Amino acid sequence: IILAALALGALVSCSKDELISESRQAIEFGNAFVDNSTRAATDPSLNATTLTKFNVWGAINDDEGQLPIFAGEEVSGTVGEGSVWNCTKTQYWVEGAKYNFAGLVNAGNVVLGNDQLPATVDFALTTGEVDLLYARSATDIVGKATGNNLVEMNFNHLLSKVKFTVNNKSVAASDYSFLVKNIKITGPTSGTCTVADKSWTTTNGEFTQFSEISVAGGAASA
Repeated sequence: IILAALALGALVSCSKDELISESRQAIEFGNAFVDNSTRAATDPSLNATTLTKFNVWGAINDDEGQLPIFAGEEVSGTVGEGSVWNCTKTQYWVEGAKYNFAGLVNAGNVVLGNDQLPATVDFALTTGEVDLLYARSATDIVGKATGNNLVEMNFNHLLSKVKFTVNNKSVAASDYSFLVKNIKITGPTSGTCTVADKSWTTTNGEFTQFSEISVAGGAASA
């Protein structure tokens, strides 16, 4: 009789746990896009329509501090209003809890702040085609039992595209064409970005063959 009672209790407990699990709503991400106010060259993953994945950090703000729930897991999806992106880790909304989220694309070494979100990012410039993107969700999103909205991530560029213009001012400009190459930029090639205010602490270096520009009279740029 005792064994039967224990078995029955276990079944009731399992059923209750399953019901609780089924009633919870998973945290989902959507409406991710890139603000093109500044941008790198042509990395196909970084423009306003073809962003396909990012890494996410998230934390619950409770009485004892920030409790991390995401720590750089990958989120993937398709840009578009209302689209739902998939995360490699599933977490659930807790009613009344306050949440904060941040995302990075192409991040190197990430150091977290007291809020368990990225505070600084180490980044090395190895090619002109790679950019660094950062997004921060709305602050202190309050969880609900049901009906939680998708967490929106609006990414901004932490690097800027450099544009060169070469003028052909020769007398017979239409008769001569030129190929300008081995353009050298002396300056930072790596550094640490404080993402909150987008400030950089850089180290010195230089780029060579950063770009090649064909000039066939008049002006050309790349």
